Amino acid sequence: VMARGCLGMFRYDVTNELKNITIPTLIIGANKDRLTRPDASVYMKEHIPGAALVMLQPANHEGLLERHEEVNKAAETFIQTLN
Repeated sequence: VMARGCLGMFRYDVTNELKNITIPTLIIGANKDRLTRPDASVYMKEHIPGAALVMLQPANHEGLLERHEEVNKAAETFIQTLN
């Protein structure tokens, strides 16, 4: 079941829906992520209206944990822009 779920992700494509996201969006990428590639984060930023992008570096796929202080600061800064 787990393997089928993972394989299903390869066929899941919502690229055409990115333009329809209307809520404030913060994308946090990692410059050395081999699973969610950095260019995918840049693509999302370019196609989600008003999206913000923070690229952690150096960071791998676990960048949210590896660079947690930067992630927390980025989230705090983003949230403050919403007020």
